[in-house]
Amino acid sequence: MSLNKRSSVRYTCRTLLLLSSSSVFVSLAAAQVCPPVPTIDPARSLVVTDAALDKAKFSFVNTINAILGSLNVAATSQNRENFVRSLLTSMNDDDMVNPASGLRMKVDIRPLEAGLDPKKLLDPNDPTGLVPVGLFNRLDLAPQDWSNCGEHRIVYSFKAPIPNAGAPDSRFFLIFEARVENASPQKVGFEGCRAVAKFWRDLSDENDASKRAVRLEEFYYQGAPGVSGPVVQAKNYGGPLGQVRGNMFVNAPGNFKWELREWIVINSGAPTPVSFTPVTVKENPLAEFYSDAIGPNTLDVPLETTERTEFQKQFKGSFLTRLVEPDVVRQFLTMGQFGYVPELDPKNVSFDPNKYKIDILNRVGARFDNRFNEFQSVSQGNEDDPKTIADSVGPIFRSGISNALNAFVIDPGQKPTDENVLNRAGAITCGGCHQFAANRPVGSVKGQSFSWPLSAGFVHITENSTLSPALTDVFLPFRADRLGEAVCIAPALPGPPEVAMSAPRSLALQIARKSYWQELVANAREQKEDVGRRALTRAAVQAITVERQEEIQKPGYFVTSRRPH
Repeated sequence: MSLNKRSSVRYTCRTLLLLSSSSVFVSLAAAQVCPPVPTIDPARSLVVTDAALDKAKFSFVNTINAILGSLNVAATSQNRENFVRSLLTSMNDDDMVNPASGLRMKVDIRPLEAGLDPKKLLDPNDPTGLVPVGLFNRLDLAPQDWSNCGEHRIVYSFKAPIPNAGAPDSRFFLIFEARVENASPQKVGFEGCRAVAKFWRDLSDENDASKRAVRLEEFYYQGAPGVSGPVVQAKNYGGPLGQVRGNMFVNAPGNFKWELREWIVINSGAPTPVSFTPVTVKENPLAEFYSDAIGPNTLDVPLETTERTEFQKQFKGSFLTRLVEPDVVRQFLTMGQFGYVPELDPKNVSFDPNKYKIDILNRVGARFDNRFNEFQSVSQGNEDDPKTIADSVGPIFRSGISNALNAFVIDPGQKPTDENVLNRAGAITCGGCHQFAANRPVGSVKGQSFSWPLSAGFVHITENSTLSPALTDVFLPFRADRLGEAVCIAPALPGPPEVAMSAPRSLALQIARKSYWQELVANAREQKEDVGRRALTRAAVQAITVERQEEIQKPGYFVTSRRPH
């Protein structure tokens, strides 16, 4: 690759920065302790859907009970139902306030989801009873500093799609995405997560599904040896990291569309000591920000104008840089550098176009600031699609992207276009990855366009545990390589005293922050009036958002710009 004189210094430095911060290359630089890389069975170590997913052990009731119990709340039927009801009733709201920017954002009212019966959702024998359909290992979401060990998920859904006369079937998914803490917070580093990586890898060697079920139950509900307690506990669903996501399509003739939402668990009082509280959906900027002007759904014209201007400024700077980073990094790596893979080098005779596509598709991300994120992500239709919006009401914004892309001098055969960038921005949202970005061109390899992979029709795992092509063909092969890489990381050598001291200082700040929002939550529980309770809960969410934002902005260990799906 050649760089013109005007940009050679600036973009060589930028690329070197990308190379130094791209965690995959840093991690490959570490000594390995287990050549060759151990075998990973994705069906055992990445996504569990076979008999090891014991429907009784992983029942929705057991998960709700475990969350309540972790907060010393009695697991009574009333508490369970009120807890689940708090999630459902949040879908009666028609606007919510972004906790970082203060911008009021319009939200769709979802009366059919709000009208679901919590008692029936908790009953696996009811047609609307939620049952487990998959366990997901997302160690690949760990940050570069290993301050946590990624996410470990349980996906629930109706037992089967529910028929509606004259309308598509009703479907409803809840994904409990626990962010597991590092077991050695005083030190941080991979050693505090080694037990998590080893747990998942070792499942590949266990042929007996019943034994795997027992080990998985221990990991999720009791706490496996060397892991920071059970996966399923309240603090792992938003205290401050982790969350619960919903993918919803409860339908009636002429009604609604597929939509995704997100909640965290807060013990802030009535109707139960524990509640699901709505939060912004990560990597989902307000769709109107891709427009050149205020739209019809705007609730706060002055603030939305300010936020849209700032979003577009940052998009053409840092967000764009991150969206094309995978292509830039691959362009600059040469033989002999850490992270160089001949099969991923378009100039090498052993270049593998399919591996190149998989590598790029897994590394695309933006780390959008939470101040820009909205509270819903619509996957059906194009109302949340950045390219559709920019094409129709954002031509000035789109031309700015084209101009900014000119600064990146990449081999034309691999250089993303402005269309690719907008499609990537859509693909990394929940709605885009779950549907509307499927088959959209997001890049090129030797001049041949390649597209975002297919979902399984608005979902990535179905009610009968069938996985999407995106998972089987693109995401899981990459995650298998990363898990194999993780279990081969050698123990770190002792660092200098100043490095050893940095973790406790950071830990002290986290403790102070946690004490602050926990005090707000405790005060909320003591409020007799709902207005006061809501105000204190919002203040607690604002405080929690600070740490959630810091987590989003951290580079990942395996993928620099991690995304939630």
